[in-house]
Amino acid sequence: MITAYITHPDQPRHYMGPEHPESPQRLEAIRARLLRSGTIQQTMQSEAVEASEAQLRRVHSEAHLRTLERCAPEHGIIPLDGDTLMTPDSLRIARLAAGAAIKGVDRVYRHQADNA
Repeated sequence: MITAYITHPDQPRHYMGPEHPESPQRLEAIRARLLRSGTIQQTMQSEAVEASEAQLRRVHSEAHLRTLERCAPEHGIIPLDGDTLMTPDSLRIARLAAGAAIKGVDRVYRHQADNA
């Protein structure tokens, strides 16, 4: 069985503060565990690319995407609602995450991987 492992070195830039569960340390702990167990060496590793505007518009309205762009802070962390925070890097990192999901689906659909 082939597992596609898709990530990006900029993912840690999505830092929501020390108490937030979306932590770069969480991702690093997962990667370290996969390395120690030898699992990651058995995966098809690749780097994520940002989802395109066209890809994002397949699941989000134009208005929603523009609203998020207007909300993006120039520095610091701002709340969008009770549990959603945003940094200057959040939109790019979200686009990378969406791109990783798309790449994973493509790999499975094309029979290049069994899962992602």
